[in-house]
Amino acid sequence: MSNNPPMHLGEKIRQLRAAKGLSQENLAFATGKSKAHISRLERGDAEIDNKILVAIKKFLEIENAPLFEHELEIYRERIWNWDELLHNKRMDEAKTMKEELSIILDLPYERELLMLYKMIEARMLSIEYDNPAVEERLNYVEGFLDEASNDVLYLYHRVKGALEFDRDNNKAFLKHCLLALDYNNNELRPDVMLVLNIGVAYARTGRLLNAIRYFERFMREYRGDRTHMALLHVEKNLATSFMILGEFNEAKKLFETALVKARNLNNDIWIGGALISMGQIHHRTGNYKTAIELYDDSLEYFHESKMHHVSALVLKAECLIALNDYRASEDILDQAKALAGDNEELILSVEATGHMMTLYNKQSTDYLESVALPYYIKGGLLHLDTAIRLCDKLEAQYRKRGANKKAEAIVAISRDIYKGICGVGDFD
Repeated sequence: MSNNPPMHLGEKIRQLRAAKGLSQENLAFATGKSKAHISRLERGDAEIDNKILVAIKKFLEIENAPLFEHELEIYRERIWNWDELLHNKRMDEAKTMKEELSIILDLPYERELLMLYKMIEARMLSIEYDNPAVEERLNYVEGFLDEASNDVLYLYHRVKGALEFDRDNNKAFLKHCLLALDYNNNELRPDVMLVLNIGVAYARTGRLLNAIRYFERFMREYRGDRTHMALLHVEKNLATSFMILGEFNEAKKLFETALVKARNLNNDIWIGGALISMGQIHHRTGNYKTAIELYDDSLEYFHESKMHHVSALVLKAECLIALNDYRASEDILDQAKALAGDNEELILSVEATGHMMTLYNKQSTDYLESVALPYYIKGGLLHLDTAIRLCDKLEAQYRKRGANKKAEAIVAISRDIYKGICGVGDFD
């Protein structure tokens, strides 16, 4: 960060004048002073009284610009107020604030304020899904990161992380969220949503123990509306993490709580999601008929969500396969395939489940090992449970065939998954 001494008022005026392509003669004429006086003023060798300052600001069209330190402090605080408006989704007020603060863009020497402004503006553009414009603001700040304050670095990495999240680049998302927390460390302003994002990033990269730590921290530090969707999201992710770790009682309690909250919010997607999750606990523990009932119940809430509908059907088909009801499973998968349309991820999920019926076939085990399993491993929290079940099925099938080397290779993959869950090692 730069330690340059504060710029005196005359030098600010000189830079503002030069940025607008005006000469000292122009400024002298506008203020009724001589060019020599303007020259001394800009060097800091002449006092600038209020009358001439008003004339200069009017001529340079910066009447409302902050030039003195106390004015700059007010603008810094207003920039953070703008950020708070965005955090609370008060977009109309945020847009008004943006226009009021835009005078900062006319102050090229106030690099710190410029970078703060551009980062909050980038956050607004991110909310509006204008990623090219977000990148443009990030690129500006990247040119001056070596002189940036912790405030700017915190905002930069927070915005960069959000951009990587949109790109499904989970490792970069995690890296930038952790850097943002390092630069903030709750010393600037508490940012509990950043804590949540880190939990999500760990979950998306399969690091469940780390994810649990940050999800639990979020629940301790969150001070907002206890019915907020973010809280419900965290409880569901926590429950899913516990389920994958085999902590079924803890997971069941959290899913039941999430279901009650979802019903209170009258949110169909969250109600259906909680029912699916509860079904997965019974699925994992071999209570297939109960799991099927819960999956069927969830389908009533997914009229508007093809993804959730297909997921519930696929899970139901898995249970039917476990019960050796292949005909019913085929019918369910036909429904799921029709709903999947041209969505590649949904199609893969349907095809993978179909291949589970024909594990005796080398073509099926090859597909599950080389196509489906890598996809599920990359899917983080959403698909780790499926990846673990698939490893178990493949290992058992290879043992049955006497293909022990193949079985051991699957055991190694399973071991890597659990290492990742514990935050050890790395896998793509």
